[in-house]
Amino acid sequence: MTESVLCSAITEDAPVRGPVEKVCRVRYLDQQLNLFPSAVVAALGGKAAKRLRGRALVHAFAAAPPGCNFRGARESWHAIATAVQSRSA
Repeated sequence: MTESVLCSAITEDAPVRGPVEKVCRVRYLDQQLNLFPSAVVAALGGKAAKRLRGRALVHAFAAAPPGCNFRGARESWHAIATAVQSRSA
């Protein structure tokens, strides 16, 4: 499990700018994911799904509010478990 950006914002609640997201993905996240080519890549939430465009195999609701409170959240997390189980079988 890892963050989708892997770069720090100026402050904890500040957004990470788009160009920084892109550079950090290429430098850090893509390099980590390349080490595990058969790993299940899941995006938890809309921001992660956007950042992982082209890499995420399973899209799920965020594990924190508000996403975790939406109808279908629990089922989306089960889809991740199913994907992991199918890879290990």
